[in-house]
Amino acid sequence: MNRCNLFYLLFITLLVGCNTTNTSDSDSKYPKSLTGSWEIESFIDPSADSVREMQTYSSDDVKQKHINATHVIWLRYERENGQLLEMGGGTYEYQGSTYVENIEFFYPPSSGSVGQKNLFQASFKDGKWYHNGYAKISEFDPETAETAVTDSLRIEEIWKLIPLTGKADPEMIAT
Repeated sequence: MNRCNLFYLLFITLLVGCNTTNTSDSDSKYPKSLTGSWEIESFIDPSADSVREMQTYSSDDVKQKHINATHVIWLRYERENGQLLEMGGGTYEYQGSTYVENIEFFYPPSSGSVGQKNLFQASFKDGKWYHNGYAKISEFDPETAETAVTDSLRIEEIWKLIPLTGKADPEMIAT
């Protein structure tokens, strides 16, 4: 073996040996992007005082996140009548195990969520996105005309990516 081949063999061995990514553990892999449409699968009800276990999301409601390269919008509506219950969005930051939503708009408007920066810990397993973190609960004081943080709400959710069908809905196409 000549010196050149030996050098390349040592270089490749060193490069592979210094790789800190565990390729055999699917729990440690993070997608490069969250771009796409996600639907909630299950959650822990933050308002429950005693039962803190994962629940399947109701089929009566739809809760989705739609994410592009720079922005996120999420919404919740009643499936039967199409009534919008909640909606929010803004910019986001994502780097592996950290996902941050910067809330720039929110419906209903009296929630005090606008301006919040919600930090979530993210993990991925079996094609699902697990995230948990806290959202601030704010109240408006009409005497001072200021909003003050009064509490926080623990959020624990599991999301699944909505597969692309490749078919356009004829009602959504302008004629």
